[in-house]
Amino acid sequence: MVNGCHDFIPTPDKVGKVFIIQDNGGRNFSNAKRFGELIPILERDVFPDDVKQRLPIMQKIIMAKLKDFNAARDRILLTGDPVAIFIVGRQLSVCEKVTLLKWDSENKGYFEVTVNL
Repeated sequence: MVNGCHDFIPTPDKVGKVFIIQDNGGRNFSNAKRFGELIPILERDVFPDDVKQRLPIMQKIIMAKLKDFNAARDRILLTGDPVAIFIVGRQLSVCEKVTLLKWDSENKGYFEVTVNL
């Protein structure tokens, strides 16, 4: 859980979840399915243009979606609004380690990058 952030114990036999920070509607994330169930955190065009209005809403949605995040098996796919990416990073900063998925355009697929926090 993000609140206590489970200790980072790799669980190769358990498929986790892939939290997609923001689904932009036109991008195909199916290559990330091999890492687990795809869970979009934020949808495309959900927020008004006024940052003051959207930040509290964005934070509530992110906190709710990440409440069951388990750093031992789940991954974060970094895509979308830079503000949302920052908020997710801040929310997960209580974890010892977080595994991110990064796109490799040459090999047309995602690979894992584990970050010690």
